[in-house]
Amino acid sequence: MDYTPFFSALYITFFFETHIHTCAHCLHFAIHHLRFSMSALTSSTIQAASSTRVRHTQHKAAPIPAKQRKEKAAVREKNQEAIDEAVDEWFASTMSKANELAAQFNKKPRYFLDIFFHGGARMVHHHEKVNAHNAFVSLKAQELREEGRVMSLVNIQREFQQEYKALGDNEREELVQEYKENADSSKHIPHPSPRGRIQDFSNTVRNLILLINGLKTRVGVEAFFCIVRNTPTYHMKPQWYFTSEALADYMKIAVSKKWNSHDVGTKVEAFAIAGCDPVNLFTTSKKKADYLKAEIRNNISTMLGTLASILIRCFNDSSLC
Repeated sequence: MDYTPFFSALYITFFFETHIHTCAHCLHFAIHHLRFSMSALTSSTIQAASSTRVRHTQHKAAPIPAKQRKEKAAVREKNQEAIDEAVDEWFASTMSKANELAAQFNKKPRYFLDIFFHGGARMVHHHEKVNAHNAFVSLKAQELREEGRVMSLVNIQREFQQEYKALGDNEREELVQEYKENADSSKHIPHPSPRGRIQDFSNTVRNLILLINGLKTRVGVEAFFCIVRNTPTYHMKPQWYFTSEALADYMKIAVSKKWNSHDVGTKVEAFAIAGCDPVNLFTTSKKKADYLKAEIRNNISTMLGTLASILIRCFNDSSLC
């Protein structure tokens, strides 16, 4: 239905009500146009109500012959076999590569398979369930240390394996509960040394790279980050990472001025060490005064703009003031 005549009539009526005291001729014009619009609206309404409705029926597809179904099934089966063969070949090469890296870096193949398939996501989803055997070994190692004996985990497992097997289900549950209580009581806020800070810094950067690369593989993203220290108690260069070289090259185009990751990282590091306060970066009193003057001017301009908008609203609607 066309509602143009109806809204046109409403507009003319509104115009008539607001300007009747200035133009008497508008009264005759509005009445005439209103009659014409209502007549057009009524006629179009009657036509729409009396017109025949077109029903859209969905036709049933013709059945596929049995021979054609067999041919399609054979094509799908052949295609699936090719996919399975390609996936098996990829998985075999992946396992071979994991074994090669495990032998090269003296790690287990599972270590590299986790990196390949999880991409750092394993660091987000922690497993809270405690294994009874691990709890037994941990508590046994703590007990031996208190007695002045230091043994490796492998020797503890070999020497006290029969003792663990002799434990019942209730005793194993008690070991798990004791281990959890000891773990909760041993939690403390660390105060790392400069070397410890650097190690934590490096491990966190590595984990971030794994997480971002895993997200890029699973979801499809591009990202970059820059991490700098905000304290002079240890030394660590700004750490940049881009998911692709193209993204790093695009920064030279995106930024109007000349882009240099090393210079930007150094400036950000200095800003962070200065307490994220630009005033602390200025070396002379004049530069500090100029910066503060500029801040004052910006604040005054912002407040004047807010005040002007409030006055305009009050001028247009006196009920707001």
